[in-house]
Amino acid sequence: MTIPFRNIRQLLSLQAKVAPDKVFLKTRVSQDKWEELTYAEFNARAHQAANLLHTDFDVQAGDGVTIIDDEPADVMVLLMACWLIGAVAVPLSAEEPGEVATHQLSHTDAKVCLIRQRYLPDWQNAVQSHWDENVRHIWQASAIVQLGGPADVRFPHFHTLVRSQPNTLLSDGAEPDLSSPALFIPNNSATIFSKVSHLQLLIAGDAFASTQAISGNHRLLRYWPVPDQFQPYYSAAQAINIFIATLLSGASLMLNWRFKPDEFWRAVAGQRLHIACLEAGHLAQLVEFAQQQRAFGHPIYGTGVYQQDIKHLRHMLCSSNGLTSTLLQAVLSELPISVLVGYSRGVTAGFSCLFPWNVSWPEYRHWMFEHDGLCVGCPLDGYEIAIMDKDGSLLTAGEQGELCLRGNIANPADDGWLHTGESAYYLTDQHNRSFVYLVT
Repeated sequence: MTIPFRNIRQLLSLQAKVAPDKVFLKTRVSQDKWEELTYAEFNARAHQAANLLHTDFDVQAGDGVTIIDDEPADVMVLLMACWLIGAVAVPLSAEEPGEVATHQLSHTDAKVCLIRQRYLPDWQNAVQSHWDENVRHIWQASAIVQLGGPADVRFPHFHTLVRSQPNTLLSDGAEPDLSSPALFIPNNSATIFSKVSHLQLLIAGDAFASTQAISGNHRLLRYWPVPDQFQPYYSAAQAINIFIATLLSGASLMLNWRFKPDEFWRAVAGQRLHIACLEAGHLAQLVEFAQQQRAFGHPIYGTGVYQQDIKHLRHMLCSSNGLTSTLLQAVLSELPISVLVGYSRGVTAGFSCLFPWNVSWPEYRHWMFEHDGLCVGCPLDGYEIAIMDKDGSLLTAGEQGELCLRGNIANPADDGWLHTGESAYYLTDQHNRSFVYLVT
């Protein structure tokens, strides 16, 4: 594909000029409070954050910035601030303090660590140890920046300092180019890290947006974060992928921090959502909720929500991680809504959620029930990909042209995505019957 942008920074600038008043990001900031940011407002906040990082903490192009936070709006603003400067964002799971954190920090080589206030007690020692032991960084209190909460005299308070910053980036440094690293992200084992460039993010986001035919009129929903024993890293990567896809298409994105079936259906109806990006655990909760509602003679979507209220919901997207054919078929038996399966575990794993979005309902049910397999996706432009069995023989494409891993992939994280070199990964199913081999 041809990327018409030098970097993600130019993409944001374009959208802020073309549709400044359009809602770009809507996030839940408390149980009953939502915050909306237009493209112009998001652009201004990202530039203010970039100025603070650059002028107050001397973050330069190529420097790492560790982000330990679970507030989705702030995470996205901070990611974009890093990309404006050309810095490398290192989002770490807030749920992993202790030895894992120390190991992660030892690989980040970050100049600044931004930490949500409630996580400071658990993470402070690990962060301080990182700078103490790294001869390239003499630890100072200013290396740790507090996000949210009451100001602490020991640490700079990000939200206090950022208010005085201009909303246009003041930097004489060169703009990052497509090859510049944008993310430094751990895999599921939290022991191996991969750098992701601006180009890779844009390719993955474009593939997601184009294959799902996302336009500027669409409203998407994604939950952030998804707490699970092995999901935080790739879940964050997927949220970033969807974030980039929304930005590319000029659409609107809702990010929520908790999932409850009744609230989900009210959001779908009230916000007139078109695409909901969920996890296998969310689908299981929707099935259980529908069954309970039906048992009591209530609408399966909850009180006051009916089929006509959610008719604009085109489909739900779900990664193959943790999703079995049994659960998928249970969803289809309870809910007359398509679930498209298989967007990639990482930001640029070589495929996206590409089961044909416009397949007819009878065809869709036929595939999901008759084939008893999960669609995993098809190759992205710019990648070489082969789908083979364990003996190295090529598997054929599915009926609609999609590539499919045969067999029931119950927990890929337990079996696959092992790093076999700088540019190669593989995934086996639990019976070792097939794998994906990718060369970037």
